[in-house]
Amino acid sequence: MSEKNKDICRRELELLNQRKLELFEQLYHPDFRQFGPGNPEGEDLNAYLESWKRNFASFPDFHAEMVDMIAEGDKVAVVWRLQGTFTGDMGNIPANNKQISWSGIYINRIMDGKIVESITAFDILGPAVEMGGYQAVVPAAG
Repeated sequence: MSEKNKDICRRELELLNQRKLELFEQLYHPDFRQFGPGNPEGEDLNAYLESWKRNFASFPDFHAEMVDMIAEGDKVAVVWRLQGTFTGDMGNIPANNKQISWSGIYINRIMDGKIVESITAFDILGPAVEMGGYQAVVPAAG
């Protein structure tokens, strides 16, 4: 069971890298919910896919890399790293053509051979600073 669940998560990252969001319905359960920073109530598959479309518009050369994966029972934990060039505005943050990278982890719960729940945690501050959407405050010495 765990190997099949890992294969589902590998396929998820493959489809992201290929920009084939139209095939995501093959991987996700109709009751899918995604939880993470900015959406503690969770979002459904349509909202999740819309967020990826916005990410692809801001980072056209976006690439996801799987760093590690552990599976047990109906859950798969994936440590990931994302990278791309910030060439399209993201909300009120103007594009700066910088190479941006960020990392995180998600835990997918698999039911009936499909992802039914995903809980994500990732570094928000690092990419926000790199993108110019947040000014780091450094205390004065002395």
